[in-house]
Amino acid sequence: MSRVQGAVGGAVTRIWGNWNAFWFAPGDDQLALGLFRFFFGVNAFVMYLWRQINLDLYFTDAGPVAAGRAFEIIDPFFRPAVELHALVAGQPHLWHTLFLGAILLLALGIFGRAAALVALVLHLAFLQRNLSIVYGADIVTAFWLFSLALAENDRDFSLRARWRAARGCSAPAPAGSSLSSSPNPAMRPWSAALTGVSLRLVQIQLCIIYGYTGMEKLKGAPWWDGTAVWAVLGNSQLMVADLSFLKSAPVLVGLMTHSALVWEIYFPVLVWFKPLRKWLLGFGVLLHLGIGFGMGLFFFSGAMVAAYFVFADGETLRRAFAGRRRCQAVDLSRVPVEKRR
Repeated sequence: MSRVQGAVGGAVTRIWGNWNAFWFAPGDDQLALGLFRFFFGVNAFVMYLWRQINLDLYFTDAGPVAAGRAFEIIDPFFRPAVELHALVAGQPHLWHTLFLGAILLLALGIFGRAAALVALVLHLAFLQRNLSIVYGADIVTAFWLFSLALAENDRDFSLRARWRAARGCSAPAPAGSSLSSSPNPAMRPWSAALTGVSLRLVQIQLCIIYGYTGMEKLKGAPWWDGTAVWAVLGNSQLMVADLSFLKSAPVLVGLMTHSALVWEIYFPVLVWFKPLRKWLLGFGVLLHLGIGFGMGLFFFSGAMVAAYFVFADGETLRRAFAGRRRCQAVDLSRVPVEKRR
């Protein structure tokens, strides 16, 4: 009986340990998190800088949606529990400039967590101010900002990291310190736990997006008969380029339709198998390049592909960036004394 209890207890302990490690251990993903933060931030900054050109049309009473009617265009069931639109209604130009500033700070890795939190609040306020312009890139941006607001996201591939590395190269590093992409031992436990959670939230949210989208497509007959992609490729109002010549290649169109469908449905499961991960992510990059250059949805594609970094192998990323991180060691014995001062 004692053996059975010991085996069960050991199994429960291992399961509990793996569960905690899955959610709360940031592991060697600091570089992956930094790359995700940077590329997502740059993509978001350019997207909303472009939107600022038409700020009066989108977010002032000069446009079609007056401040007092922000929620009249949606069903009351979908009305948000916390209303933030009034925050930006009075001075939209000022608040949008602050929003862009927060996004830029986030991309550069300066006050990363605080910048993400400020950007998230202002982003939600502007979305609520005019829900008629919200599309996929806006929603994905809200997801990623929420996750980045939890994480200490500026410890790698950031100006903060470069400043610390510069100090580390100019002076001996204290015992136990590290200039690599591994988590800094000085990271506070609560911050390390939240950083681990944020990485998992991005991964799981990405899986939900693809999985739900794929399952939803099964409701449409064109996805079963292989013509769904042609409904997009043959629509000149949706496409940037003229791909109407593909109407003479129905087999290719069918292959594109079914491969995209199968990839989306099985992505949430297969992406967790490391041998398959690079192939799944590679297909996703090609898919989003097609969406971006074919339909002009560059910012949506950029936001989605940026999140792929959180699935990247930390060791592979460190090797790729090793040359950029290495401090040049100096043999002081070969340096004249007067030049050491």
